[in-house]
Amino acid sequence: MRTLIPLLLLAAILSCAASCEDPLGVSPEAVAERIRANTPTELPPITSEGLNTMGAYIHTDTGRVLFVASGVERPDPIGAASTDCDPFQNFKFVKDELISIQGRWCPRREIGDNRDMWLDVAFWNTDSITASFSYIPDLSSNNKIYTSLNENFSVTVLHHDEQRQSISAKFSGVLMHTESPLLETIRIESGRLDATYSLTP
Repeated sequence: MRTLIPLLLLAAILSCAASCEDPLGVSPEAVAERIRANTPTELPPITSEGLNTMGAYIHTDTGRVLFVASGVERPDPIGAASTDCDPFQNFKFVKDELISIQGRWCPRREIGDNRDMWLDVAFWNTDSITASFSYIPDLSSNNKIYTSLNENFSVTVLHHDEQRQSISAKFSGVLMHTESPLLETIRIESGRLDATYSLTP
């Protein structure tokens, strides 16, 4: 009887594979549909619970870009090449008293979205705040890095729990791409983060 059950299960799978449409949901079309369904369309809420969220609207010359550093959260990653993307790299550098919260918008190549974006907000002794934003529009382009001008970028720390190693904040302001030949600026609005971090020497 123990041998018969696996054989019946295998027969059912083979039968469905021959007659059913993509029983495991791993066809390119099924994977793309799951990614579209889980791609953020709005900012995460403002929270102070260490939920590992980050988001902002990035305003450029060509329009507004939604940035959400949460990867593509899918319970079933089968067949999706972009699921190995780590959406966060958050550390507290103890020696320098620096907390760096860096979130990533992961490329979604299965649906033709090849953008790769990073946003980093750094808290230096909580007295000085810097930010940077990296943007790669497609696979054939180099990244552009925009950095903050202190007088044009503001951060409000909502909560910092050193025991739980979590920090939350709101931020907004102007970042500049300073490489020649153009000095381009972008504007960040409605920025928010609520993240945990690891300690490093």
